[in-house]
Amino acid sequence: MGIRRHFLLLSLTLIAACSPGSSSNSSSPTPNDDQRKTGTGESAHGVINGQLWNFRSGRAYLKKSQPNFMIVQLWNDPISKPCQEKTGSILQMRLTAPNEVGTWTITPEDPFNANLSIFFADLDFELQPRDNMRADHGEITFLSIDKDQVSGVVIGSFQNPRVGGTRVTGDFAVPFCP
Repeated sequence: MGIRRHFLLLSLTLIAACSPGSSSNSSSPTPNDDQRKTGTGESAHGVINGQLWNFRSGRAYLKKSQPNFMIVQLWNDPISKPCQEKTGSILQMRLTAPNEVGTWTITPEDPFNANLSIFFADLDFELQPRDNMRADHGEITFLSIDKDQVSGVVIGSFQNPRVGGTRVTGDFAVPFCP
């Protein structure tokens, strides 16, 4: 009987120690959805095809064929009149997501959803037709959308052995162009 009592006491101690109400010594809290959606506090930055990339300008507009979807272009060059720009910068990103405040996840399980995507571009790189630099993992968050500006957060990455490292994360705010 002594072994059973000892085992029961040990089990109850472990259950109490692991219960949700117990305190943890972890010093780094896990961000919840509300914290993550408030922005990173840093402008979008990273690498595209192995080259440093920093968000400097861009624009947002409605997708012509589906006005309930927004397209956001992010460039690493400062462009004074982004709504009139034809090509953007050599290294750039294009985000497509619903025209509403919210968060959308890019996953490899849905590779054909062109309405929800993050594309990376290096206009100096000679890609083969099958080397599309479409993010295989990512997240697009639109924090605010008004008649003048779209702001949000992007996290995206693309992996292909024929393309340099590609991953970008951070905040953006761009003019909304008619």
